[in-house]
This record gives sequence, C-alpha cells and structure tokens, in this order.
Amino acid sequence: MSDYFHVVAKDGTKNEEVLFRDLPKKDLKKLFLKPFKKGNNLLIEGTIYKNEEIKKVQIIKTEETFDKSIEDYETQQNESRTKLNNEQYGGNTVFIGPHFSQDIDILECGENVTERFLTKAPKKSLGKLYNFFHNPWIVGIGVTILAAIAIWLISKYTGWAL
Repeated sequence: MSDYFHVVAKDGTKNEEVLFRDLPKKDLKKLFLKPFKKGNNLLIEGTIYKNEEIKKVQIIKTEETFDKSIEDYETQQNESRTKLNNEQYGGNTVFIGPHFSQDIDILECGENVTERFLTKAPKKSLGKLYNFFHNPWIVGIGVTILAAIAIWLISKYTGWAL
C-alpha cells in the first residue's frame, strides 16, 4: 500500500484550503515543495496562490486516497455519534447529525508530516528585475551581444577584417 500526501494551506484572510490531494512523494516534491521553498507562486487548477500570502501549511500523509480517507472519517464520526446517542446518555440526550464532511477533514484523517518536509520558511521572491536578468534567454542574448561588441572592438583596433 502506498502513501498519499495532501497539502492544506491557510492564507491571511481565508479558511484553510486543500491545495493538493493524493500526491505520491515524488509529485509532492515536484509540484509543491520545490516551488514553495524557492518562493515561487503556485498555480493550481487555474488559481494563483501567492507564496508570500500563505501563512500556514500542513502536509498530511494517509495510507488511503483522499476520498476514501474522508469517507472512513465520516463513517467513524457517525458511528461515534450513534454510540453517544444510544448508549452513553440512554437516549435522553441526542447529538444531531449526520456529519457532513468537508475537504478540511483530511487534517483529522492522517499523520501531519509537515516537519519532515518543511524545516524553515520559504525564500522571499526576488522581484521582477532579478528574475528578468536571470532568465536563460536574456543571459544568452546578452552574452551574444557582448561577444559581438568585443569582436568588433578587437577587429577595429587590431586591423583584423571581418
């Protein structure tokens, strides 16, 4: 049986939200951990999540898929509620149900392994200008222009004909 990883994040204004479901460890690293640690924004199903706005991250590991884990949790909650209603209070107290599951219930379904993967805060985004000059295409074009200028200057002052 393989492990599944689920990523839950909270920003400064919203409630917690499940960003990724059912990721194998390899995809967790590729799709979430590497971009997040570098300070890059995350694009998930057409929604951009700004790295600097993410205030809390939890990585949950389960042995079952997301849907199966939530289903098992809901079943457990309903059984617990039924037991309380029937046995513990002798039918005098009724706990209303059923429990309607939410995606965020995944936090109760597995093991929180965040500390294994994230040991420090992500890097800050370095800005548009920095990213522009560290783009491989821009560097390649710049080097080509500098080489052309150098060749032109050498040919001009040494008498080499081009």
